[in-house]
Amino acid sequence: MTKTHLSIRQHPNIVWEKWNDPIANIDNTISNKEDSSDYDEIPNIKTEIMKCLATPMGISSLPEESILSKNIDFWVGYTNFNLSAPICNIINQASGVETFDVFTRYRFRVGIGKLFKAGPVISKIAQDVSDFVHNTNNQVLLPM
Repeated sequence: MTKTHLSIRQHPNIVWEKWNDPIANIDNTISNKEDSSDYDEIPNIKTEIMKCLATPMGISSLPEESILSKNIDFWVGYTNFNLSAPICNIINQASGVETFDVFTRYRFRVGIGKLFKAGPVISKIAQDVSDFVHNTNNQVLLPM
């Protein structure tokens, strides 16, 4: 595998977006009360819906404690540069980063630990990555 130097002509930028967990946003209750007069005699009963997860071993219940977004503050970072191995190491080793996932060469997700505030952590990541890119003469190693 050869390496090619690609000069970044624009300032390296990371745009952040709060990650919305689709599992955590499921409404846990249903009601049998409808607008139809056919159901006027049935009392309004609310039923708890159990969240489940399909796994290779079958369907498994998903208790609230196992939903990571309830315990970790997730943020998605969108970049205008490749997430090379050195940049990924900078992000992964930042203080406060509990989890780090790369989705594409321009997008990643970090999970901020409970005892850290997201604002300072993501600001520090952006600054450290920017410093790294500038200290490498605006060149990022890309696999070819």
